[in-house]
Amino acid sequence: MCKVYTGHIETLPENGVFVFGCNPVGVNGNIENNTGGAALFASKVGWVEQNEIIDNSLSKSGKAYGITTVKYPGRRRSMSPCEIIYGIKKLYLYALEHPHLDFFVAYTIDRNLNGYSYYEMAEMFATYEIPENIVFNDKFLEIIKQYVNELGNNYF
Repeated sequence: MCKVYTGHIETLPENGVFVFGCNPVGVNGNIENNTGGAALFASKVGWVEQNEIIDNSLSKSGKAYGITTVKYPGRRRSMSPCEIIYGIKKLYLYALEHPHLDFFVAYTIDRNLNGYSYYEMAEMFATYEIPENIVFNDKFLEIIKQYVNELGNNYF
């Protein structure tokens, strides 16, 4: 069973990693315009550097993991669900290889910048068995569970 958090991620425990949607060109939010969602937050708190490319991988700080969800900032739905699911699978494999870390996924039911609804994103996260050290927002996890049940997976 995966772990949950409530609300938005503001801090991380020592073993925590912030997981957010990124692009493969290293634009991690726009500090001047205060835009960029979770990528901007990760940049502001120092978990990822501006211009740091973390294309489906861990940041240099070891405190952030980027799942590539757009090809370039502002290009909504520019990556297919299959491409995003590939990135989620890489995250899950990385999490399994690093069981001492907890991966806090910054998707909620508020909004995201990749153009996919939170229902669509939940379905993507439900595609593979979720490692126990993946930590979801409590409301987002409830939607994931619906898709897991629809897919006939029995890992909750």
